[in-house]
Amino acid sequence: MKAPLVLRPDHLPLLPAAGALASGWLSLTPSLLPRDAAFQGLLAAVAALLGYGLFAAIGWVLHAVGVRVTETRMVLLRRLLALAAVLGSAAMLWFAHAWQEEQRELVGMPPASGADPFLALFVAVLGFAVLLVLSRSVRALARWVGRQIARVLPTRVAAAFGLVLVLWASFAFVNDFAVGRVAERLDASFLLVNGDFATDTEPPAMAEVSAGPGSAVTWQSLG
Repeated sequence: MKAPLVLRPDHLPLLPAAGALASGWLSLTPSLLPRDAAFQGLLAAVAALLGYGLFAAIGWVLHAVGVRVTETRMVLLRRLLALAAVLGSAAMLWFAHAWQEEQRELVGMPPASGADPFLALFVAVLGFAVLLVLSRSVRALARWVGRQIARVLPTRVAAAFGLVLVLWASFAFVNDFAVGRVAERLDASFLLVNGDFATDTEPPAMAEVSAGPGSAVTWQSLG
């Protein structure tokens, strides 16, 4: 009889994969407003990555307390997860498309394309793969920095310091460079759109809304 395997997410990412799948499904549930396919796919990718990380942490806890799974059961769990991924994802994409159609009808938007679920799935898979590679690259960089610092500091202190240093540098890059540049460009484009005045739209006739009768603001001053 073969020896049981210790449940380790770095060698056997079964739990992280299940967490990513469940989180991706949850991202398909309805929101207050309809979402287009590309945005839905990106949202699913981010949610899947968060679920992957959370369940990876749970896997490490199970490993620490000595949870063991036999190889036979592990093969069975893998097959069940693969089956759930195919059938569950197909069902959730179908439901998500139906929910989006209902929301679009309620807010007066045109119907979505029948190809939207496939586009959302493509963006989600691609986005999750890119984010996972980036996150693992950050982890590898943190370990390398920790090894360099370990030459002058104790190993555990160096590992913690290296992790904090890399996370801080990554946050600074994303916040200041990536997000900052994107936000500046979006702000500039939205300011142009906000400055346009729709002359074919009549001002409101209700006194309870902005630019209505007796309002302190004019109809032309609104974006």
